[in-house]
Amino acid sequence: LTPMHELMERLPSGATVYADKGYNSAQDEAWIEGETGIRLVPRRRENMEPNTLAETFGLARYRGRVETLYSQLEAWGTQRLHARTQEGWTIKVLASLFALLCLNAD
Repeated sequence: LTPMHELMERLPSGATVYADKGYNSAQDEAWIEGETGIRLVPRRRENMEPNTLAETFGLARYRGRVETLYSQLEAWGTQRLHARTQEGWTIKVLASLFALLCLNAD
């Protein structure tokens, strides 16, 4: 299993996951949907069947938010967080996300 498979194990059946070009493989999409009921919608490459209009709308709507948040966390230096344990690192990332949420709240 790839990290993408592991990330989706905890999602509820029927969920839709939007991804970028790095995660698309027809076999992976079929396996994930068949095993978990989760629909993987990657941005399609030029040599693949294009995304439907609904998929394109979903990608535009949600991927922008994810990319913006990732850029903000990267600017804060979360890639250089140091912790002794995985749990400690997770706490630091969650604290950074909470702080970012507070700053961006309207």
